Amino acid sequence: MRDRAALLAWEVTNLSRWLSDVDAARVPRVALEPSGHTLRVDDFPLPDGYSPDRVDLAMKVSDYPIDPPKGLYLLAEATNGALLANLRQRFNIFADQGFHGAPSIEGTQWICVGYLEGWRFNTRAPHRGDNIQKMLAEFWRILEETR
Repeated sequence: MRDRAALLAWEVTNLSRWLSDVDAARVPRVALEPSGHTLRVDDFPLPDGYSPDRVDLAMKVSDYPIDPPKGLYLLAEATNGALLANLRQRFNIFADQGFHGAPSIEGTQWICVGYLEGWRFNTRAPHRGDNIQKMLAEFWRILEETR
């Protein structure tokens, strides 16, 4: 089994690679915060038709790789009002609180998305099982199909 730090480093690299394929012109910044409990994606691109067309997301990875991130956190900025209204048509979103074991973070909107059941992470070959990039790709796909 690979250690947690190495697996999270792999997730950062894998997610960065996928995001550069989504939008090579302006690649988002993917980073693990120094605490090792939060993974951030700054400037996550949204499919055409969304405004704003990029958002900052965070995921709590405190129990990773045993458990997946439980939902996404979106900064609750005034400029995201129309986007949040749009996202609420597709996802359960809660201000300043999380569910399914996700912690509450003041100043964020928690979006119910991800592997809430059935996380199958492969520590020996992370690309073969479920992973964070696949979770965000599914989020992006839902957005693209339902815009």
